[in-house]
Amino acid sequence: MSKRELEVMRRIAWGENTMEMADSMSISEFTVKQYIKSAIKKLGAQNRSHAIGEKYRRGWI
Repeated sequence: MSKRELEVMRRIAWGENTMEMADSMSISEFTVKQYIKSAIKKLGAQNRSHAIGEKYRRGWI
């Protein structure tokens, strides 16, 4: 998983939404969504919540 994907997933765990992440990371909302989509796929998760749970389970967050 890339550094950006990890960062985006960590920010989701902290409760940030897509717009907040895009603003604070100086990237577009579309790019944030692509990172999320990619991370979810790599984790074999079904959605954001499931992906965060997997990251906690694996000790990545």
